[in-house]
Amino acid sequence: MIKEGKVGMARRTDPDAGEVRRNQILDAATAVFARLGFERARMDDIVEASGLSKGALYWYFNSKEEIITASYTGYLRPTSNNYKGCWSQMEQ
Repeated sequence: MIKEGKVGMARRTDPDAGEVRRNQILDAATAVFARLGFERARMDDIVEASGLSKGALYWYFNSKEEIITASYTGYLRPTSNNYKGCWSQMEQ
């Protein structure tokens, strides 16, 4: 609904689309961090590499720190859980 003097923006409700965008950003950020290093990388570099708008990037992540944390959570933690599974199988 548009109120007087304000423009409303429809919000996406498809959770899969959000996950796709999030992964698109994480993949782009990983490439940028590998190329420039974390300290030299800018959010604008990640925007350019992702092909998304700056607004879309900031919709999902407020900072590089949030992106690197999400990368850790998404990429390394599942690996850690796989190792736990291996250890538990070895103990049996």
